[in-house]
Amino acid sequence: MGQSVEDFAEFVGKHHGLGNPETATLASVAYAGHTVLTSYPGGTIEIISESDSMLVYKTNRPYKDYYKDGPMLGVTLDEFEKYFWGHVAIMAGKLNMNLKYEIKEDEVIQTVTYKK
Repeated sequence: MGQSVEDFAEFVGKHHGLGNPETATLASVAYAGHTVLTSYPGGTIEIISESDSMLVYKTNRPYKDYYKDGPMLGVTLDEFEKYFWGHVAIMAGKLNMNLKYEIKEDEVIQTVTYKK
């Protein structure tokens, strides 16, 4: 439709939310990820480390199997992940938090911190 993956992520991120910025915590961002990922069969999330200012957790990529034969509905796995994790980062930003992610093989390592 002429929009980039990043454009679509921004649109969705602006129209969805992860909670109230006044009461949101680092854990609430991870919990939202848990809710979404466990809606896929086999979705998992594991907290790696946490402190008052940072939460690091990893998830698997349970949606990856949908792309084993190539693009799904005209969308590649790479495009889906740029959209998916990109819009989650935008929603975290609305809570005055930063979310960084890195895809390593079959895991996504995510770090959530408060904005300074």
